[in-house]
Amino acid sequence: MLLVASSVVLEICLSKKMNAKKFLLYDEKTDRKVAEIKRLIFLSMNGVVSESIERKGVFYKKNFGVSLYRLKQIAEKFEKDALLAAQLWNLHYRETMILAVFLQPIDKFSLEKAMEWSNEIQTLELAEIASKYLFSKVIFSENFATKKLADEASLQVAIGFLTLAEIVENVAEEKLFLPKKLAFFQAAKSPELCRAIVVFLQKMVTKSERLKQEIIKDIAQMKNSECYAERLICEELTTQILYS
Repeated sequence: MLLVASSVVLEICLSKKMNAKKFLLYDEKTDRKVAEIKRLIFLSMNGVVSESIERKGVFYKKNFGVSLYRLKQIAEKFEKDALLAAQLWNLHYRETMILAVFLQPIDKFSLEKAMEWSNEIQTLELAEIASKYLFSKVIFSENFATKKLADEASLQVAIGFLTLAEIVENVAEEKLFLPKKLAFFQAAKSPELCRAIVVFLQKMVTKSERLKQEIIKDIAQMKNSECYAERLICEELTTQILYS
C-alpha cells in the first residue's frame, strides 16, 4: 500500500447486499477517533442486552448491546464529521452504525448517500434511529421518503413510512392520502413494515381533523379482521384517536 502524506486510500468491502466495494479517504486523526470510539463502545458493552437483541432475531456484524442513551453520550464527545461517520458506518457494527447516524453532518449528506445508507439497513431498530435522527432532518427528506415507499423490500418501505412520520407536519395534506392508502394495502407484508405503518398513521391522526376522520373510516371494519396486521392497526389507532 502506498502512503501519500498523512492519508491513504482504504478499500472497504460492503455487505453482501450491496455486492460492491467502497473506497474512503482517511487520515490518521480520523483513525484515532475511530479507535477511541471502539474503546468506548467496548467499555460500555452489555452482554445481557446483546443476547436479548439477538434472541429477538436482530443481528448485526457485531453487537455489543450498548444502550442508545450511552451511544448518544459517546457521540457528544466528538464533533460531527462526514469522514468519521462514513468510517463508522462501514464497520457495520450495531453501535458504530448508530453513532454514524449521530455524527453525520446534515448539510453534507446527499440524497445519493441517503439511498446508499438506507439500502444497507437490515434491522428495524437502525431503520427507526436513522429515520428519526438523519433521514427526516435533510432538506430532501420528503423526496427520500417517496423513493423508499416505491421500493420492493418491506424494510425499505418501512424506512419511507418512518421518515414520513417524522416530517408529516411539514408535508402538504393532499400528499398524504396516497401514502395512507398504500399503508393499509401493505401492512400485512411484514411485522417491521406493520410497525412503521402504525407509527406513520398515528402521526397522521394528529395532523388534521380531516385526516383523522378519514382514518376512522378506514379502520372501522378492521376490529374483527382475520388479518393480525389490520387488528393491530385498529387497536393502536383507536387508542391514539381516543387520547388525541
